Formats: sequence, C-alpha cells, structure tokens
Amino acid sequence: MQTPIFHFTLKTVWEAAKKAGSYAPPSLEEEGFIHNSTENQVANSLAKHAPKTGDMVLLLIDCDKVNKPIVYENTSGGKELYPHIYGALNTDAVAWTFEIPRDAQGKFILPFGDAPAKTNEEDLKFIREAIQLSRNGMENNEGGPFGAVIVKDGKIVGRGNNRVTSTNDPTAHAEVVAIRDACKNLSSFQLDGCVIYTSCEPCPMCLGAIYWARPERIVYACSREDAAAINFDDDFIYKEIPLPIEQRAIQMTQLLQEEGNKVFKAWASKEDKALY
Repeated sequence: MQTPIFHFTLKTVWEAAKKAGSYAPPSLEEEGFIHNSTENQVANSLAKHAPKTGDMVLLLIDCDKVNKPIVYENTSGGKELYPHIYGALNTDAVAWTFEIPRDAQGKFILPFGDAPAKTNEEDLKFIREAIQLSRNGMENNEGGPFGAVIVKDGKIVGRGNNRVTSTNDPTAHAEVVAIRDACKNLSSFQLDGCVIYTSCEPCPMCLGAIYWARPERIVYACSREDAAAINFDDDFIYKEIPLPIEQRAIQMTQLLQEEGNKVFKAWASKEDKALY
C-alpha cells in the first residue's frame, strides 16, 4: 500500500468535481499534471499557493485507487520532490476531505497540529471498515447507510451501524451505537485515546455524543452534503441550534426552573458524585 498524498482546492471546485466523478484543475491543462503534497509539505504548499479568500478543502488521496500515473519530481528548481498526478483524478480515490478553517489572521488551521498528520494506512483500513459496516447494515435493512468503528491502540473496541428503523430508536445512529459498544467493552464512560471512524460526517446529535465521549480524533468519509443528496439532511438541525428558543421549529416551554434547580444544588454539594 502506497503512502497517501494530499491536495487542496476550493470547496466549490471540489463539490463540482464530485458530481462529475473526475477532478481536473487548471494546472492539469497548463502543466500536464495535478500538484499534490506529502504530509510534511502541505502547510508550506498552502501558504505559497492557496488563494487568500474562499473556503478550502484538503483531500487525502489513496494512491492505490488513483487510475493515473503518480510521479515524485521537482519542477521548480528546489530540492524537495512533490507527487504529481499525470491526468484527471478519479474522485473515488479521495479517502476523506477536511474543510480547512482559518484563524483571525487568515492563516490556515490544519488537522495535523504541529506534527505530521496521523492519517496513514491504518486510517484507511479503519475508515473502510466503517464503510463496510454502513453497507452491511443497509443490506440487512437495519437502518440507513451509516457505519462507525472506534479504535484504541490499533484495535477496534466498538462497532456500530445505523439501527433506527430496526429498533424504533431515533437515537440509534451508527456513532451512538459504536460509542455504547466501545464504552461497554472498555468499562468506561469516556473514550480517552480513541479514534472514531465513521462513514459520514456526524450529525449534530452524534457530534454532541462524540464530544461528551472525548475521543482523540474523528475520521469520516462522506460529508453532510453527500448525506443531504440522498435525503439525510442534517443542515436543518445545524441551523436550528443557534436560533433563539422562541424561533425554533419545535416549541420549547420552560416550567418550574426554581424547583428543578434544587436538584442541581443538591448535585453541587454531593460529595460522592462521579464527574464527567
């Protein structure tokens, strides 16, 4: 298995490429190849070549799935060799995408931290496991096409696929099922040192559960835009969250706040509570 490589582009350009099934940026016509970077080259490449405005996405490319030649070479007179794809990129070779945020000064914030990315062959192995779970659950009519695995120290400690319709449980999303399985197996209510691999970007409910579980990382395959394209549209919920309570679609009524707070005060003074 070859080491994955990276490419960055405007989000709008990538969304159009996904619909077409092929990605062919201007550099392909101008220079005959698509520029890419290794893990250690991404930050410098972004700083030098990314546009100053526009939403950017980082693509992780599975070299084993690329159907065009990949050549490591130097075309600018420096010492480093960069991976170039000689031909249009088939979009199914992209293992995952990451929307790259910017800080207050406009500098890109990469998912790597100060160290090289942890994305590697192991990530590809486990994200494929999550995708397979999504397919299995769908074909077994257990629920929607979503799957997740949770990994600690290189081993799967929790598995889940969507089981909403088969269990009549609207909370039985793949990530929630996997979190329950992992916590049971680890005898813990938190997932310290774990990585969650999920076949799709988590919905707001699952993202909340993930943050409560406190894993180290999340790796996902499909985006929420991909899910919306097959009528799993979480964007409505994302838009509801920041709205004032009185403007939300589902009516919320507050009653007996003072009475409820008596229990909170009891919790605050409880000496044998387990914090989480």
